[in-house]
Amino acid sequence: MAPATKKLDLAALTSSTRTVKVRFNGAVINVTYHLSHLNKEFYERVRERDDDQNPKYSRHEYLADIIERWDITNDGEPVDVTKELLEELPEAFVQALDVAIFEDATPKALMR
Repeated sequence: MAPATKKLDLAALTSSTRTVKVRFNGAVINVTYHLSHLNKEFYERVRERDDDQNPKYSRHEYLADIIERWDITNDGEPVDVTKELLEELPEAFVQALDVAIFEDATPKALMR
């Protein structure tokens, strides 16, 4: 008997989130992001450039938009993900977030 296949509901697809583990400097951070935000409009915004060919939608801005939550705390209190905070953090950490999320959001990863 073949295994039952899971049906995909449109509402679930357009509101889906995923959690990825980001390893950085010996720590593991759980990051939940909106997979549904990675759509045509998102990629068009990422490709936009100003007159000097600089991105109009920065990595810090788009990560703040797509990350729902993480388990980073400050004195035990949850820390919200904001563009301003991401701009203050080491760029290597921001790159680690970016890579982990986009590797997780690849079709190969989503087929698991």
